[in-house]
Amino acid sequence: MAGILKRLGYVRKGHLVSVTRDDLGVIMAGYADCMNRFFAADPDFRSRIAHRIDVPDYRDAELLRIAVSTLARQQDSFYANALSRARPHQANRLFKAATGPVEAAMLSTIIESDVRASRVFRGGLDVSGKGVDA
Repeated sequence: MAGILKRLGYVRKGHLVSVTRDDLGVIMAGYADCMNRFFAADPDFRSRIAHRIDVPDYRDAELLRIAVSTLARQQDSFYANALSRARPHQANRLFKAATGPVEAAMLSTIIESDVRASRVFRGGLDVSGKGVDA
């Protein structure tokens, strides 16, 4: 089943985990049209799903507020998370540009392209951390 879902494009990896009925709790998520197509493949499958929650299509600014709120509850900082995701891109940029020793100021400077290079932030945030409405 995992392999079929992967080939259909519903999951990125075709992993299968064996569990007993008592252990089983499945969460399926996807855009409405994809989920409808998925359930149309086996009409009886929909009846086996106990709960369905439709989540609205949030705008970037709303997603940012949700992320900041979630991170605050986890005693984490959105900006610390953003920096941890930007650091590998900063390192790649510095490595590609290096012609000699890297100065301390360069190591402590993250630029916009370092942040935007992370797939999490591509096109969805401006450098101030505010959402950009699409």
